[in-house]
Amino acid sequence: MKILGITMGICSSAALFTDGKITASISEERFVKKKNYEGYPKHAVDFCLNFSGVSPDELDYIAFASSNVDPDYVITHSASNRTVADWIREMHEYWYPIFYGGQKRAYVDVFKDKIDFKQYPGNFEGFPFGSPDRIKFFTEFRKNIVVRHLKVPREKIVICEHHLSHAAYGLLGWPERRNNMLIFTADGFGDHSNASIRSFENDKFTLLYEADICNIGRLYRYITLLLGMKPGEDEYKVMGLAPYAKPLSYQRALDILEDTLYLDGVVFKYKTKPVDHYFWFREKFEGLRFDAIAGGLQKYVENLLVQWVKNAVNIYGISAVAFSGGVSLNVKANQEILRLGETTSLSVPGSGGDESLAMGAIFSVLLKRRVPLKEIEPVEHLYLGDKVSADEIENFIQKESLGAHYKITQITARDIAQLLAQGEIVGRFAGRMEFGQRALGNRSILANPSMPEVVKVINDIIKQRDFWMPFAPTILYEDCERYLYNPKNIYSPFMTIAFDTKPQAHKDLIAALHPADLTARPQMLKRSVNPDYYDIISEFKALTGIGGVLNTSFNLHGLPIVQSLPDILHLMKNSRLKYVALENLLLKKK
Repeated sequence: MKILGITMGICSSAALFTDGKITASISEERFVKKKNYEGYPKHAVDFCLNFSGVSPDELDYIAFASSNVDPDYVITHSASNRTVADWIREMHEYWYPIFYGGQKRAYVDVFKDKIDFKQYPGNFEGFPFGSPDRIKFFTEFRKNIVVRHLKVPREKIVICEHHLSHAAYGLLGWPERRNNMLIFTADGFGDHSNASIRSFENDKFTLLYEADICNIGRLYRYITLLLGMKPGEDEYKVMGLAPYAKPLSYQRALDILEDTLYLDGVVFKYKTKPVDHYFWFREKFEGLRFDAIAGGLQKYVENLLVQWVKNAVNIYGISAVAFSGGVSLNVKANQEILRLGETTSLSVPGSGGDESLAMGAIFSVLLKRRVPLKEIEPVEHLYLGDKVSADEIENFIQKESLGAHYKITQITARDIAQLLAQGEIVGRFAGRMEFGQRALGNRSILANPSMPEVVKVINDIIKQRDFWMPFAPTILYEDCERYLYNPKNIYSPFMTIAFDTKPQAHKDLIAALHPADLTARPQMLKRSVNPDYYDIISEFKALTGIGGVLNTSFNLHGLPIVQSLPDILHLMKNSRLKYVALENLLLKKK
């Protein structure tokens, strides 16, 4: 069976299932160079089909995620073309009149300056943006785009439910699957819901609970804005800030939050329901320090999610747990769920936000059609994107006359390891690109994790990260026991779960740990998953005795991870990065 998966919304993406597994998946942002791009993912669709050698007429289904996509957000690029000032404008000119004045304005009227009629397929004029019927109309319009693009029969297009797609990805987006699990989903909103619990037994999903008032994702989004940061991108900064706050300082914020959403069993309810999630909390939090707000928010979210999972495990009697949806990106909450005595395992697939709905929609089609689990390979790794050939690299070097500005030499894993051991910082562009928001070695910046000074250097020369933000380590799988407290022996290959660290990590991996609490969100690396990257770290270990490296994404601040050779050149011209390992070549600035 051959299925193309598409999600069109925040971080539009495509994926392809053939020969019993996902063979390709990529987000449109990588091609258009706009982070979280929400238009139709034409380039991503074309890549998945071309890379896998599948023609559109061979497809059995096109699985389109979500039935309730608001075209007003797509036409104005509400995620990819917004500044913090734009978000503030949205609060004052759109949401405030609704919640506090009883007045309704069309979203597209507020953001007339952001409307983009030129995005593919370019025939949006006359579309009923702002009308009550726009969402229903847009479902059919999206089908028309696929028919126009791929020339496929309309009957092959299946619209897949948002949270079912998240749940299917939660089950199959993880290497170690089980057929007796509880799958939790939580996000900002999707198809009239923002949370669900499903069991998966005997190759069948059963919906146990679904909610539209689990506003954890929405709360985190707007408190991110309240703290002066960008929603949809900077929530991880709030999570990273939280450990610096002490309980005494964040208690008032926690008290305010605990008077709102709470749990009755697995059911979310309100004690006091906020009028909205920005102005209401801005007034309540007045006078509180920024770190106290972040600390209180994070503690509140951890408490809610832990209680939700604990209650569900006790009620339904299933202790193997999976978690997907945007809220599953909160690695510290995932750590607390893993600590629970009630859970025997925890699966949190890579990049579980809406970008992964392309894969989730495929899996939901397979499971709804009762394809046996044994016939569907789980996602063992996320190296699902494109790669460049030796000829492409050579032609690019000649075309751009790179030899005039860079020393270009052959390089081995040992050579890269030696540079890292000497304290150098190396960008690595090799193999197939990773899917999702986490670089996993192939589009990464690497450094020696035992040198705290590299943190400031990386921030200064390229990343421009906030000073409180941690980096993350890639750790050889056999060295995880030496560095991590992991009593349930969880395999975590996607940087989706935080772990407490052992004293040896405080010495060897200090630059890749959270400075405040010394936790890590590691990529556990097996050689079978990525031999070339593994060999670099293995050589580094032979030189230093350290079984891991500092790994951060290969991109300029605010841009997607590098996808092409011109992306690398742009990055090197606009940063002070000195070394790039480009497949088996080393580029060194002269």
